[in-house]
Amino acid sequence: MEKMWRIVAIGTVFLFVSSVVMFAGGRAEPVDDEVRHIRLWQHLDAPDEPYFYDLIDRFNQEHPDIEVEFELVPWGGAYDLYTTSLVAGDAADVIFYATPAWGSAFWEMGVLEPLDDYVAEWPGADQIVDVAWEGSRAATDEPIFGVPIMTLPGYLYYRADWFEQLGLDPPETREAFLEAAKRITEEIDGAYGFGMRGARGGTGMMLSFVLPTVDNQWFDADGRSTFRRPEAIEAARWYVDLFREHGVTPPSAPSDGFSEIIEGFQSGLTGMLVHHIMSAEGHVAALGDDAVGISKMPSVNGERWVEAGMHHYVIARDSQHKDAAFTFVSWITEPEQAAFYGRYVGAIPVVQNVEEVEPYFAENRFARTAAESTAFAYNPPYIETLGEFWEQSWPANFQRALIGEISVEEMMEQFARTVEGR
Repeated sequence: MEKMWRIVAIGTVFLFVSSVVMFAGGRAEPVDDEVRHIRLWQHLDAPDEPYFYDLIDRFNQEHPDIEVEFELVPWGGAYDLYTTSLVAGDAADVIFYATPAWGSAFWEMGVLEPLDDYVAEWPGADQIVDVAWEGSRAATDEPIFGVPIMTLPGYLYYRADWFEQLGLDPPETREAFLEAAKRITEEIDGAYGFGMRGARGGTGMMLSFVLPTVDNQWFDADGRSTFRRPEAIEAARWYVDLFREHGVTPPSAPSDGFSEIIEGFQSGLTGMLVHHIMSAEGHVAALGDDAVGISKMPSVNGERWVEAGMHHYVIARDSQHKDAAFTFVSWITEPEQAAFYGRYVGAIPVVQNVEEVEPYFAENRFARTAAESTAFAYNPPYIETLGEFWEQSWPANFQRALIGEISVEEMMEQFARTVEGR
C-alpha cells in the first residue's frame, strides 16, 4: 500500500511551539464516512527510518474501519504541545510520552481517559510485565492512565579505543568515573571526559549520581525531600564540579541538550556519555563497533540508580473515538508489534519473554546491558510536582549552579521546594 505524506502544522494554544509534523500511514484509496479517524502524536528519535511508519501502515490495512493519522512531533516541543492541547481539548486521540513526569502531570490535570475497563477486557494485558503496569497508575489505588510499550534504562557509553590506549577499565564506581574523565581530558587531544547534559532532559543523568546516596528515595518518612540531606548535597556538588572544578566536560555543558551530547560523543569531543539503547546504532555508525564500549552506570557508595524511562500510550479524555483509540493502543503494545518497534527503533519492550518473540534482545550487547540495568532502574514517584521539577526547576537551577549564579545548596533547596510543592 502506498504511503501518503503531507505536512501538518501543529501549534500550541498560548506557547511558542509551532512544529512541522509529518503525516504517514494513510491509504491510497478513498475512505467512507464509516471509518473512524484516530490522530496519533509521537516523537521518534530517528524520524527518517521507515519502521514505525510501516507499523502504522500495517495497522491501517488490518483495521479497515479505523484510520490512524500519525503526526510526528519534534521532541523539543512535545511537552508544551501536549500540555496545552490536552487542557484546551484539541489534542490528538492517542499520545505517546517518554517520561513518567509527563504521565503524572497529565493525569493530575484530569485530561486522560481512565483505561481500567478497557484493560480488563483485553486478553493481551497479561503479556505486559507487572513492573511496567506499576508505572501506569499515579498510585496503587488510582486508575490505569497509560499502556506501556517499552523502557529505556540508561547506561554508560565510553570510547573503548581511548580506554584501551590509556590503560583504563570501564568505571565501576563514581571515583573511577572521575579518574577516567580526567585522564581523557588531559591525554586525548581536543577531547573532554564526559558529555554533560545541562539543558532540559539532563535530570536523570544527574540523579544517577545523587539518589544512590539517599537510598534512591525522594522523600523521608515525614514527607520532606531528601534533596536537603547532606549526602545528597555532597553528591550534587560532585556532579556540578565535573564542569565547574575539574573541567572534564565541554565548556558548552550548561546549554547542551540531546543533540549536543550525542554529536559530541560521535564526533570525538567527549569520551563518556550516559544514554540508552536508542543511540547505540548511531554511535556504532559514527565510530565503529570496536570503538563503542558500554557498561552499567558507575556505583555511588556501592549503590546504583538509573532513570528507567518507561514509555506509554495514553488516550485523551476528549477523544471522540476512545474505543478505536484503544484498539490501536492495545494492538501496538502486544508482543509482536512491541518487539518489532523495540528492535528497529531501539528500546526494550516490556512484554513477557521478549527474547522468544525477537532473539535480538538476547543476542545484542546493547540490549543485554539495558536488560541488566533494569535491576537498578526506577521510575520517579508519581507526584503532582514531578513535571514542574523535571521540565522547569531542574534545568533552570542546575544551569545557574553550573555558571556560579547560585550555590549547590541553593540549587538543592530549590529542587526540594519544587517537589514538595512549595
